[in-house]
Amino acid sequence: MSIMTYNFRYLFSVLIVLLCIASCTESYNDQTEDRYDRAQLLSDINDYHIVPAYRDYLATVESLSATTQAFVNDVNQEKLDQLQASWLSAYTQWQWVEMINIGPAEEVSLINKTNVFPTDVALIDQHIESGEYNLDLPSNFVAQGFPAIDYLIHDLSGDEQSVLDRYSNNLSARNYLADVVAALLQNTEQVVNAWDSYKTTFVENDGSSATGSINKLVNDYLFYYEKYLRAGKVGIPAGVFSNSPLSNKVEAFYSQDKSKVLLEESLKASVAFFSGSYYSTRVDALSFQSYIQYLEGLSGNDNGLDQLILNQFDLALERLEPISQNLASQVDENNGLMLQLYDALQQNVIYMKVDMLQLMNVKVDYVDADGD
Repeated sequence: MSIMTYNFRYLFSVLIVLLCIASCTESYNDQTEDRYDRAQLLSDINDYHIVPAYRDYLATVESLSATTQAFVNDVNQEKLDQLQASWLSAYTQWQWVEMINIGPAEEVSLINKTNVFPTDVALIDQHIESGEYNLDLPSNFVAQGFPAIDYLIHDLSGDEQSVLDRYSNNLSARNYLADVVAALLQNTEQVVNAWDSYKTTFVENDGSSATGSINKLVNDYLFYYEKYLRAGKVGIPAGVFSNSPLSNKVEAFYSQDKSKVLLEESLKASVAFFSGSYYSTRVDALSFQSYIQYLEGLSGNDNGLDQLILNQFDLALERLEPISQNLASQVDENNGLMLQLYDALQQNVIYMKVDMLQLMNVKVDYVDADGD
């Protein structure tokens, strides 16, 4: 080997090492320069969204429990009207906490015990007829929660008398309705009570690892938005994932004129959570939006991702406006509007699941099952 060849190889090796060191240093600096106050972000989310939203949600479920008990004790139209109103109030409030599937909520499978739709009416009828059931079993997730109560207290034809007749001389039906609402209250109380001690762990777990609260919360938020809001409330009924529309799969199917109310509330809750207005309006609170702004400023590449996401939310709300209060009839009569709404929602999946996660250095921790 000539001296020249050796020197060249030596210099080349040194250059490779220097490049590796520079690369590692750059990577290290990228990680250490992100000094965003994650603990404060988590504290703001806890104080201005999770705690007040859960508090008010629990109050509405307690009201639902009271009106349910009044109805089963005295079946009449006035009591039914009160029960239906309290059901809608609690179901609407649920839209603000459904995305918080972390800590105690995850441990008790709150989302599965509260809002799996469409509900299994055959299983519900079977439970009523037999009088034997265990609502803690995963197999009964489809026979409880708000969708089950929807079926139990409404009639598709709008015939209120048929609802009254269902309970007037049927103790088993009254017991099942009472048990489903009691389970809803018990599950909610369990989560709210457990959060009092968990919130310290939630805020202090402010690291950037996959098990950190920020990473888990971002994934929970995206999973809710993508699977429950975009797909569950819009895409599946509109037939995006099937050969034809499935109007019977809308949320609140048995009181169909309430389905848009719930969808709009869930969209507003998603916007508030992202932007930092949260459940209790707080304009200076830290949020996903402020974190995006910080990271783009840090990188020197301000692409305005936060505004792109908010603009897309605005577009979704704009496309929701002309849609009927009854999403089932909208799907059957003019599904094009539902598909346009879905497209607007889908674009934000790209902005958040790809661009936002890449910027935040967060990896997806759930399986994408709908082929999008």
